[in-house]
Amino acid sequence: MSEGDVALNFSLNDLNGNDFEIYENLTEETSLVFYPKDDTQVCSSQLAEYNSNINEFSRHEIKLVGFSTDSVIAHQQFNSNLK
Repeated sequence: MSEGDVALNFSLNDLNGNDFEIYENLTEETSLVFYPKDDTQVCSSQLAEYNSNINEFSRHEIKLVGFSTDSVIAHQQFNSNLK
């Protein structure tokens, strides 16, 4: 894919194990953020960069949606470590 391409519709489990269908959640401009693995140096630095700029994304009404191949349990553990 290239910038500006339209993504095909797909559904995955979200952080809570619920179905997340991408087209149902495109209520505003959305940036799909793909990261390699939860709780790794690459992931943590990549997502920290997005997080440090979250106000800019919000100001431009851009929703961030993160994806990795990890399990729901791995996402929940990683998320709880961030709090």
